[in-house]
Amino acid sequence: MKLRQMFSYVADKLTGRDQRPTRMPGVNKDPNFIGPPKPIVPGANILFCQDHTGLQRKGAEIAKQLQKEGYDVTFNGVLNEKELINHLEKLRHDNAPPPDAVFLDVGGVGEKAALKVIRWFDKNHPNTPLPDINFMSLDNSMGITEAGRLRNSDSRVHAHFVDSGEVEWAHTYLTSGMPPGARYLPASKTLREVLNKRLGTKIPLKHDDSYHADEIRKMMEITTDRIVAAWQRGKVGPEEVIEKMRGYATGLASSFRDGLYMQAGNTGAGIEKDAQFYGSAGFPVKGPAAFSIEEVTDKYLRSYGGTEKPVLFLQSYDPAVVPLLASGALGGIVVASPYMASHLKLLCETHMVSGLFGAIPKNKSLTSEFNEEAKPDLPPHYEGNVAHIAGHTVHLGQPVLVGIDGNGISFTPPVGVKTPVFDPYTIVHDDKLQADLRNLARVSEAFADWFSKNGVEAHGVKANIESTNTYLLDSVHGIGLVRTEQMVAADEKQMQDLKRYLLYSDIKGLPRMFEDSEYGLRDILKKLNENAPVKIRLFDFVHSEILNAEEQKTFVEKYGKMDIHGGEALNTWPHLYEKQIQSIFHALKSADIFSGQPLEIMMPALKDEAEVLKVKEMVDAAAKKNGVHPGQYSFGTMVETLASCENIRAIAKHCDFISFGTNDLTQEYFNMARSDLKAHAGFEKKNGYDPFKTLAPKILDIVTETVHNGREQNPKLRVDLCGAQAADPKSAVALFNAGIDNVSVAPSLGNLYGLPIMTNYALYDAAREAPAAVPQVTPQKQAI
Repeated sequence: MKLRQMFSYVADKLTGRDQRPTRMPGVNKDPNFIGPPKPIVPGANILFCQDHTGLQRKGAEIAKQLQKEGYDVTFNGVLNEKELINHLEKLRHDNAPPPDAVFLDVGGVGEKAALKVIRWFDKNHPNTPLPDINFMSLDNSMGITEAGRLRNSDSRVHAHFVDSGEVEWAHTYLTSGMPPGARYLPASKTLREVLNKRLGTKIPLKHDDSYHADEIRKMMEITTDRIVAAWQRGKVGPEEVIEKMRGYATGLASSFRDGLYMQAGNTGAGIEKDAQFYGSAGFPVKGPAAFSIEEVTDKYLRSYGGTEKPVLFLQSYDPAVVPLLASGALGGIVVASPYMASHLKLLCETHMVSGLFGAIPKNKSLTSEFNEEAKPDLPPHYEGNVAHIAGHTVHLGQPVLVGIDGNGISFTPPVGVKTPVFDPYTIVHDDKLQADLRNLARVSEAFADWFSKNGVEAHGVKANIESTNTYLLDSVHGIGLVRTEQMVAADEKQMQDLKRYLLYSDIKGLPRMFEDSEYGLRDILKKLNENAPVKIRLFDFVHSEILNAEEQKTFVEKYGKMDIHGGEALNTWPHLYEKQIQSIFHALKSADIFSGQPLEIMMPALKDEAEVLKVKEMVDAAAKKNGVHPGQYSFGTMVETLASCENIRAIAKHCDFISFGTNDLTQEYFNMARSDLKAHAGFEKKNGYDPFKTLAPKILDIVTETVHNGREQNPKLRVDLCGAQAADPKSAVALFNAGIDNVSVAPSLGNLYGLPIMTNYALYDAAREAPAAVPQVTPQKQAI
């Protein structure tokens, strides 16, 4: 199959362009209940083996209602195992189609009866897929137990349990036209999943299985271990792992991406917001309020919240908070001013700290009177032990809950509300999380096997790194961007040395700064020994991120402006870049790298061939001076300006790779600051999407043309992309279609573990379902 055709199919699937949803006729008034013009599959043949006559009756009425709506549904009910086998034998005798969904009672039936059903199918219908087999009981624990036993006995069956209340829920929904609402949520969604899969209905899958979470997890582990072991022994193909673990893997990926995984179910649900903010990051976190960096680090403050980490309140952004975010001591941060909200959001996501930025005044909307770039008049820190924010008073040590519904805060959360501590340390030491991540890694390995065997190009998701936190580094499998300037900013002493150079041309502190930074670089570079790619970007200063208000004035007085990037930065501070490159290669030599994976080093914001050549000569000279052979490193540049896209042919011939920066490209093309959230909201209202969250079609066109021109000049050119838009699955697939090899995103659970699963399933489904490409026939000249 041609890759472009396959990607087009994926894009249609993800965007919904291949579907024509219609309202169902009849009683259903719920617009979410969507029925396609015809069933996705011929129909559903359902068999209930259940001695509870009430459940039998509800099942029959569900089938009858679906038949009224035009669906091809067959329903049969039996009371016990004997009637079950007799029914199957009658079907065989009459040459009638067998059931494709069997719901078994537990008491008196259970796993043993299920195995008899499987043997009957293996004997009489060896070429027919086994039916869905699930266990229905008034006792959910018994249903879960039997499902786990059947999974253990036969890994081909993805058995699950059905809460008897789900039958009632589905019956009420289908016959009355509306869901029962909050009155009751069943513990399972199995019956509705079967109907949706078999018939193409869109019955809501609302459920609450939290009470049985541990039992369900054990049941899932049985399935995972058996199917993976069978694949590793060569008994089944990788597609068995991919399909058997689809529901588990995609559900887990969604919970990571939605931020629900670490919320202990529904933390914050039903709690009223006292205030809302323009920007947010992370998940709900409860902790004692602090008003200074010193208070966060003081041990006495922990006595207010016990094991809960403090929440720092600021009036406006302070660059001095960056080392604190990287320290792991902070649970959350609340900044009243919206200034630098986008930067703070990025830092919080990187260091796994929850944050709220830009308090919305009372009686104002999210998009009203907001300019993130307007510098605040107030100093960063509150004075004393009291803060006033959004019309509320907050006292030192007062418990607060940040992140309610994403952008809300409660200044008086209920006493019993608790939130889990979630940071890079937790990722490594949380047993359940580690088990889930291992399972997702197994699915990824199965994808790699299947892609390789079927000639489908695989794509990777790498991490943007600005921290040397060991736990974080252990969690990533490739580094697509090392923000070296942020690594310096995260260390107070290094930052002071850098400021003295930038503001006063004092070079005395630079040797110490680079010597200290090499320790962190070595930890990052050791990822090369895992054959993981590591791409280091040379300094790319956004001076408003690292300088306070007084320092910014000094900077402008010295250089005449704030923004100095790319070739201009290289000309302004040549000594700084020479020393940085030498420091990187020195760290590489001392890191004891034994793999053949080369280090990738790149310069940001270069615009033309002359700028590229200047940096490349500097890099090659430093490598030679440090005894680094050409095979140990590769050189490239960030393509993040329209000029660099236009000049890509001249640039590409000197590069081993390029890496797009879609945030800056989007900013330049639309003349819209990435930090101006009000402009984003206005754009989204007009166009239906935020171009800094979802890749704009115009930017995709630019990327596609640039990749084509670059590879036409240099066929071996590797192409990566770093940008917030790549975290959107639809945008990621579109970028792969445009020729991007890998994307690099912020190192959140959703990005590192959820995004690869979602894109891999999209690629896998496209490769299996898209129509085969029509061979291109070259006309032959007629013989004369």
